Amino acid sequence: MEKWAFIYTSGDGDGDGSAVTATTGSKACELVTVGVPTPAVDAEVIDELIDDGVELIELCGAFGPADAARVVEQVGGRVPVGYVTYPASEAAGLHALFG
Repeated sequence: MEKWAFIYTSGDGDGDGSAVTATTGSKACELVTVGVPTPAVDAEVIDELIDDGVELIELCGAFGPADAARVVEQVGGRVPVGYVTYPASEAAGLHALFG
């Protein structure tokens, strides 16, 4: 079974600044979603995911290149890390959604 994580920004998490986690999936793949207050992901979150068997980490579009580079550094090559990007044509919609 494949197990991967998607980390996204979720405002203030569960209200105390911690990550909010949910898991879903099928017999073939398990997805762990992790909402964090900001793109500055705590190293504990990364370590927990990898310790729990996550084989791939994907970051939402709120993570820019510098944020993604920090996560890649935290992961230290233990699993692949990717991040979502948006074309410039989507800037207005993103601004309307997130301010």
